Amino acid sequence: MVMDFVAFIERSPGRSVVYARGELDVATCARLREALDQAMSEAPKSLHIDFRGLDFMAVAGAEALLETDGLCSALGIRVSVTVSRPASRVLEVMGLRWLAVIEESSRGRSREEARITPVS
Repeated sequence: MVMDFVAFIERSPGRSVVYARGELDVATCARLREALDQAMSEAPKSLHIDFRGLDFMAVAGAEALLETDGLCSALGIRVSVTVSRPASRVLEVMGLRWLAVIEESSRGRSREEARITPVS
């Protein structure tokens, strides 16, 4: 089953996480960029981008990651990225594998500390 694209944001003090699920292509990349912009708008200390739920990622997704990395660097926001195998392959082919940093999930944090915002 092919899943359309969905992005949502989880916020906790000093940290935002953008989750992306489904197929990220030219037609859906605007939704990803909107989620990334919203996540950065509150100037968190760190931004984590979780692409583990992507079944497909086009070059547009890698370009969005590269742009976000540059913006976060300019704003002093630490950025990290977790990717699925399809996304990792695209980054590797483009010579951008350095963008993907594997990060352990934060366990033990209560749901009350996080605020989840769906992005339509």
